[in-house]
Amino acid sequence: MEATTQAEDQHTPPSLLESVLSLLEQHTPALNLPARERAATAFVRSLHWMEANPTAWEVKPVQPITYIDQLDKPLKTIVRGRVVDIYKAVTV
Repeated sequence: MEATTQAEDQHTPPSLLESVLSLLEQHTPALNLPARERAATAFVRSLHWMEANPTAWEVKPVQPITYIDQLDKPLKTIVRGRVVDIYKAVTV
């Protein structure tokens, strides 16, 4: 006794782009529609790129570096939340 209409049978789930747009509309109401569309399109495009190029974005283990002299080893500091190396400039 299942009474389904033809429209219900043909209902397709929203696309990934439509889902991302819906989420952006819910969580970022300050963004106007063109900005949300650009953000959603960029996000979906980057996901497709990541699926097509899995080896290009995988996190690779850091290779150890050996220094001849410990003084040659660069100092490290944190800039905007990222660890960066500080090298000394030598004038000749």
